[in-house]
Amino acid sequence: RPDSYGHGLVPLLLEQGMREGLRRPGDVFVRDSWPGIECLNSGFVAMRNTRAAWQFLDLWRQKISWAVSWDQSALAETVLEVVGLEVARLSRGALGYSSQCLRYLFPIANGLVPYAMYCDCWQSVLSDLIGP
Repeated sequence: RPDSYGHGLVPLLLEQGMREGLRRPGDVFVRDSWPGIECLNSGFVAMRNTRAAWQFLDLWRQKISWAVSWDQSALAETVLEVVGLEVARLSRGALGYSSQCLRYLFPIANGLVPYAMYCDCWQSVLSDLIGP
């Protein structure tokens, strides 16, 4: 990003949350993605040394061992889970993530994993939970 020239990444990430009206900076930072292209790219993930970030990392690690999963799908599902939990807390249970995308991470009858369908579901659910 042109506005990041001459600035360190860490201060830029921490300041962004404060500019967006958050009371404190985020704990986990991931690269944004566009609908129709992918879910989430694990090429960039930054975490603060916080309890929430360590819990996020533990959830991500649990999914990496799934037989048909890899780090990106494990990260994407973890993001949905954590965002869903936070939205459920804030909405007092009115909204949340009920693992509706999870089925697309496992092989269908022909043995293929419908990852594009997972990404479409991921984008849709994330948009429903927190907006575009």
